[in-house]
Amino acid sequence: PVSPQSATGGRSARPRPSGSALRLLPPRTLHNAVPVLTADQRAAVDVPHGSGPVLIPGAPGTGKSTVLVEAAVRRAQRDGIDPERMLILAPGRLAADTLRDRFTARLDRSLSTTPARTWASYAFDLIRRAKAEGILPLPRPPKLLSGPEQDLIIKELLEGHAQPGLELPWPEDLGDALQTRGFRQEVRQLFDRIIESGRTAEDLVVLARRCHRPDWVAAAALYAEYRDVLDLRMPESFDPAGIITAARQIFQDEPDFLAAERDRLQLVLVDDMQEANPAVFELLADIAAGKEALITSSPDTVVQGFRGARPDLVAELPRLLAPAGGTVLERPLRTAHRHTPAVADAWLSVAGRISSRAGGQSARRLEQPQNPGSAEGAGGTVEAHLLPSPVHELRYVAQRILEAQLRDGRDLGDIAVIVRNGGQLSQLQRYLAGQGIPVRIPVAESAVRDEVAVRPLLDAYAVALDPAVLTPEAAVALLTSRIG
Repeated sequence: PVSPQSATGGRSARPRPSGSALRLLPPRTLHNAVPVLTADQRAAVDVPHGSGPVLIPGAPGTGKSTVLVEAAVRRAQRDGIDPERMLILAPGRLAADTLRDRFTARLDRSLSTTPARTWASYAFDLIRRAKAEGILPLPRPPKLLSGPEQDLIIKELLEGHAQPGLELPWPEDLGDALQTRGFRQEVRQLFDRIIESGRTAEDLVVLARRCHRPDWVAAAALYAEYRDVLDLRMPESFDPAGIITAARQIFQDEPDFLAAERDRLQLVLVDDMQEANPAVFELLADIAAGKEALITSSPDTVVQGFRGARPDLVAELPRLLAPAGGTVLERPLRTAHRHTPAVADAWLSVAGRISSRAGGQSARRLEQPQNPGSAEGAGGTVEAHLLPSPVHELRYVAQRILEAQLRDGRDLGDIAVIVRNGGQLSQLQRYLAGQGIPVRIPVAESAVRDEVAVRPLLDAYAVALDPAVLTPEAAVALLTSRIG
């Protein structure tokens, strides 16, 4: 998301008396206030300890994350569960950080361990502990392979196969794309899907012949070399996509380690389970089957599909969490806490056109609160506009922002623009800046290579390696940068 910001960063400018000392201000968002729960939220929070797994489906804005935090607080204060023996899991780092902050603020105490993690962080912690206990024979401490490191390995392999006599059987129409960053990203995504599913290069070859995909045959050969490079050069390194599978493999090879982990965890809480891939569902079954667990989901709202998310597997949770035919409770949420009627109706209309799996209808109910004043805002509109070109889209977005600021009196800090991918993000940022509209992009949404402090350094390295890239434009950019 792009947030247009005023010159004061979205905050009101206050004159500071001359000579006054700087002072710390409280955070803008406070998490220690006790929320007022609706009846459906209380039904989920008040599930007594010892009830086993509880599924909490709900549409966006029904307070699923609030239920998880309040349930964790309630179990710690009412039932005496040690917070350090709880595990709170979220699909992304930002969501995990938010849950951690809200949970620790409500407890009003600090914890020696991180109570909220992403799935990858939890899997990496399992691998680290397995190495410390001597279960995993690694020559060095485990390391999570970064995206740029993966990209570099794939780039080196592709460059090696560009030499005469070493070519892979890529289709001719891919010849011009083999050395591009976009192609490497596609290859990396394919490798991630192979790793997540626990497949091998031979499995990909079989699938390629069945589906008549010659490009997959070449990719399978490249994947086999990729695994060999990792095993020989960096045996302690784990792919972000394969770290979940690696953790599950430790559980399968060491039943005592799994039993100790299940005994350690007294409560497992999972947010947005619809964003999980099959390996995550299996890991959840390993640690939470038949145990105390609260799991929220909204199968119609998925943003991690490009990373293998399988919202259809939410319907399999009762079987995964109660393999012996035990009982799995369900406490659906229905009350809309942040959607006005217009927004709620629009969401329901779109969700209604998505094919639903068994049990998915319980997450498609949105009811306005009995007290209308409890919902944020009283009006709200939803509009759809079809424009003839991307240029018209940019102009229209800028026009609406300026109208909202000048005519409606809205602060730029209260306006957000959401785009589909990073390329559109950069394009929109440049256009709005050219129109005199200040823009702030969250750090998580921008690549490190594009950061103001990093880009000039990379350009300087490029010039040092190849002076031919020093064009007049590049020289001006370097001289006017922070290192100029």
